[in-house]
Amino acid sequence: MNSCRTNLPATTVLSYRMFLSLFQRWRILGKVLFELLGVALLIVIFRDNPQAYIYPMGLFVYTARQPLADYLRRFPRSVAFLGLGTLLGLITEVFATFSNINLPPEDKVLLHPVPAYDLLFGLFYYFLFMLAWYVLLRKFAFSKTSVFIASGMFGALVEQGGMHLANVVVNPFWGSLMLLIIMSVYAIFPTLTYMVTEDRFEGRIKPHLWQYAMIVPVLFLFWATYGNFVYPTLLQFFPKGF
Repeated sequence: MNSCRTNLPATTVLSYRMFLSLFQRWRILGKVLFELLGVALLIVIFRDNPQAYIYPMGLFVYTARQPLADYLRRFPRSVAFLGLGTLLGLITEVFATFSNINLPPEDKVLLHPVPAYDLLFGLFYYFLFMLAWYVLLRKFAFSKTSVFIASGMFGALVEQGGMHLANVVVNPFWGSLMLLIIMSVYAIFPTLTYMVTEDRFEGRIKPHLWQYAMIVPVLFLFWATYGNFVYPTLLQFFPKGF
């Protein structure tokens, strides 16, 4: 019994493969350009509030998450996690600095009113914050959602002594919007860091409900360490001057 088979010319097969390759490349390029357009639009929308640039920053890192993950594989897990988290935290602090740039020194909501010193203080702050999360994540397989919510709630409680929580009661609409931004400031950079490096955390246990409560003392241990020891020591060398 004879079977019939159609053999396509080699040039046709090659042309098809070239077309498929170009299509895939243009598809990826189009996706990247679309997401970069989203970043640009967010910058335009929030141009008068630099602190809100955390949202385009988040979108940009999300877009580049795979190349970032591939690049960071050349470093040990701890270096990759702490380094990326501290860097994103410092970028967040830069946005905060620009948001406060026109305010008098005593009204600036920063670690230090002098921008250069503020970044130095932030270097210690964000490194220790990421170290607290690293201690937790190397043991427990918390989800990215858990990291986001816990970090955001922590920020809501400690930022300006929890003032923004009180503002929700006084002015529910605007207070809630401001609280959302404050929670995002604290939540986006550690969540992005975990998203990029998550696959390098292996051999962890899935946390039970009671183990989620361990997040609270670990984060507040960081807060107490920075507030009671690191921050006062830095102020000895770099006083605020008011």
